[in-house]
Amino acid sequence: MRLAPNTAADRVTARYVPTGSTEQRHDDAQAVVYSYTSVRGVPYAIGYAGTAYRSSFHHRFADEARRARFVSDWLEAQRARVARRQVRQAEQKASTHELQCGDIVYSSWGYEQTNVDFFQVVQVVSAKSVKLRQVSQKTVETGFMCGTTRPLKDQFCEDAATLLCRAEGTSIRNVGGRYKRSAAKWDGRDVACSWYA
Repeated sequence: MRLAPNTAADRVTARYVPTGSTEQRHDDAQAVVYSYTSVRGVPYAIGYAGTAYRSSFHHRFADEARRARFVSDWLEAQRARVARRQVRQAEQKASTHELQCGDIVYSSWGYEQTNVDFFQVVQVVSAKSVKLRQVSQKTVETGFMCGTTRPLKDQFCEDAATLLCRAEGTSIRNVGGRYKRSAAKWDGRDVACSWYA
């Protein structure tokens, strides 16, 4: 299996473009469509969205009218997708957080067990970011290898690094680590957890 190139320019350059096809660029939809006809006279079209290396579609059609209708519908969907992304980006750019120094946020994660990490806001850097440090927690076993846990405010873990994190509303987008984990503001109630051995 051939891997896709890393950069956007390389991905666009490495795309499959049928010989003799007609290129139609649609900047408003951030898409390009290549239309061509096979040696047997069958109409085909291949479409790419954004800077994708792989095509969004590559179809044959019964006639030119069906190809034109399909491509038109696909482009309309692409325009709507671009518009939604622009709205989402504008909202994210305008959003601020409501966290204050001393607030606790937690991240619940795991596959076969439920791990919970608590972090305390140690500095409000800006309207969009805060600094966090992990705090210790008190866990009470309530069943077989499961229980509830709560943070111990101001009792920072010894090896806890200070993390600069993007904040939005009362949540953190990513508290770092190998896997991207979000965190939400702790509401003061015990949090369920589980473990093995």
